[in-house]
Amino acid sequence: MLEKVENKNLEKLKNLFIDIRFYMGHSVLDGTMGEAYADNISNPNFAILIVRKYCFMSGNIGKENLHKLIDNKLKQYIIIPSDSLKNIIEEIFKDNINKLERYSIKKNPLFDKQKLQEYIEKAPKEYPIQEIDKNTAEKIKEEKNEMEKEIISEKQSQADSLYSYDQSKVNSFSNRIAKSLNYLDLVAKILPNFRYILTGDV
Repeated sequence: MLEKVENKNLEKLKNLFIDIRFYMGHSVLDGTMGEAYADNISNPNFAILIVRKYCFMSGNIGKENLHKLIDNKLKQYIIIPSDSLKNIIEEIFKDNINKLERYSIKKNPLFDKQKLQEYIEKAPKEYPIQEIDKNTAEKIKEEKNEMEKEIISEKQSQADSLYSYDQSKVNSFSNRIAKSLNYLDLVAKILPNFRYILTGDV
């Protein structure tokens, strides 16, 4: 049976989550979001952290109890267990789980100044390289907004043109051809944008 851990007792759980790799787990331990539960608040051996759709778990728990806990309480969450519990979960559920791979960004990478210099030298000379200060950031934001407005306006205009034909001759051959050509032209322009969204090819 797990008990909810109040913020004043969260410090007692931190030893169980020393190797936690996700900021959302840390946010629960800091008391800023989510909820924490433990088998023993005074001296926890096992605990879970729940935030949004994620459930972090760590500590010692029997295989049967872990099985019941996941089956009865945690099926709706994406479970992020400690390394030791990961192996137990895989043993319990075998092929009845979906394993997701995630790649973490290094927290303290060594900055390669030489590599940066190489990129700068390879950059086309017509593109100036400068620091993005507050004014530059605002200018970029304004230009981006204007581009988005133009694209939306253009697409709306093209969409409206699909129906700009003579209503008195709805079924005429010329009307159908005009509508088809307008539609194909619109699709040809929109599809590349969908490709960028779906594949991330920007």
